[in-house]
Amino acid sequence: MPLTGSSRLAFALCSGMMMAMCCLSLRLLRAAPAQAEQSPLTVEMTTMPAAEAIRPDTDLVRLTLTIRQHGQPLNNAYLQVKVTAPPRSAILSTDFPVVEGTHLLSLASVIRDGTLTFDYLFPIRGTYTFDLTVTPDPKNSDVPPTTLRKTLHVRENPAEVRNAWLLVSGLFVFGGISGVLLARSAAARQQTALAVVLAVLLAGFLGPEEVAAATLQTPQTPAAWSLEVHPTPERATVGEPVQLAIVLKKDEKIFAAPMQVAIDIHHLEDHKAVLRTQTMAPDGATSLRFQFFDGAPHAVTVTARPVDGMTFAADVPSPRAVLDMEVTAVHPPVGVQLRLMAILIGVLVVGIMAGGFLMPTAKERRRA
Repeated sequence: MPLTGSSRLAFALCSGMMMAMCCLSLRLLRAAPAQAEQSPLTVEMTTMPAAEAIRPDTDLVRLTLTIRQHGQPLNNAYLQVKVTAPPRSAILSTDFPVVEGTHLLSLASVIRDGTLTFDYLFPIRGTYTFDLTVTPDPKNSDVPPTTLRKTLHVRENPAEVRNAWLLVSGLFVFGGISGVLLARSAAARQQTALAVVLAVLLAGFLGPEEVAAATLQTPQTPAAWSLEVHPTPERATVGEPVQLAIVLKKDEKIFAAPMQVAIDIHHLEDHKAVLRTQTMAPDGATSLRFQFFDGAPHAVTVTARPVDGMTFAADVPSPRAVLDMEVTAVHPPVGVQLRLMAILIGVLVVGIMAGGFLMPTAKERRRA
């Protein structure tokens, strides 16, 4: 049935509207993911020293996290930071294999200029993960709570690499000498020496466990103020995080206004700092989750101070608590020990084979 002029016009209008709606839908579908990926908040991380110069278990690194909203520092926000250790290696282990792939540190603070700074001693080499949760000021309704992630790669300490090569080279040379001696028909005596060496290597991975203890020293503070630090669990163990609950009280009641908290964790045997941070809590109660990675005595010093103009008299110190902790060491996993022993024994065996192969060749040269 042929269409009239009005029917053709109506059909053309309907077709044009349908095509326009399809084009608009396609544009919206393409634009939606891009808009979803864009976040009004970004994070910038700087370190001192630079990342390529950090030596694990040696350098205390100052980290600065800056949260920006549309390029400007975010004001009056609550920031939570969780640090995860590098994942476990399939071949070569690190100095502290127990902490590989575990949560090392969790702290939170109110940030007023978009910046949080703390000092931390990275225990091992590898890529660390920083998970940040930002909760902006309730008045800033156009910015929802945002989760951000940053990574930091720490290289192996050059001294550790040098020592590893010296160990491998020494085992290879020792194996070569043993191979030469074995080739001279002193197999029984050399096998005994080899067994002694292997026994020494095995004994090097075993050691007595330390007993953990935690003692909270009574802080010398004014009668009206008191600072309490409660560790959970009370006995620290390598590889297991410790929750430090910090409570500032005034007249035996939890302080209701914001407080500034300074935390210093010090390794007593090596005389070095492990963590230094200064955070701000919205009230008189906060917490820190920390994992000790070395089985040795540590001192945890916590100092609190009210914010917003409330200060103590000049002759009265801020409330402070000192927690002395003996951290229990943990043996590396059996799989890690077996892999390392296999590598060392393999190097030794290759050296013995090389020495036994070169000895007949030297004899043949003398006969010729």
